Amino acid sequence: MIPAEHGAFVARYSNKESKTPGLRYSTKPVVAWDDMGAAMVLDGRRGCLVRADSYSNFDCVLSATSAPIVGAVAGGGWRAEYSSDDGSTSSTPIVAWNVRADGGLDPIYVDADGLTGDPTDDVNFMRIYLPDNE
Repeated sequence: MIPAEHGAFVARYSNKESKTPGLRYSTKPVVAWDDMGAAMVLDGRRGCLVRADSYSNFDCVLSATSAPIVGAVAGGGWRAEYSSDDGSTSSTPIVAWNVRADGGLDPIYVDADGLTGDPTDDVNFMRIYLPDNE
């Protein structure tokens, strides 16, 4: 087993059981690589490392080397818009913006399950807009 560089990679998982339409994702940090090169994550329930792809909702391994979050500011009325399979659209408020050390901003929403995330990760994401400027 080869230790992974702290915070360099995450395993991404789909959350299809969400009450909110569309596909949402969660992540777990990759803490090691097995002898065959597979990503290993902590299984908190079992208290041991397991292959990231051992979960049925495993999606992929991503680089997580973006600048660290150093603060957050209120959403300011911005909204994220999503498309639906029937051609209609829906939107959800951006509740906050994470501020990164390099000056970058990440939008944050809260879904019907109370989970937070970046709306741009959703497969049905269309855009972020400020309603007053429409």
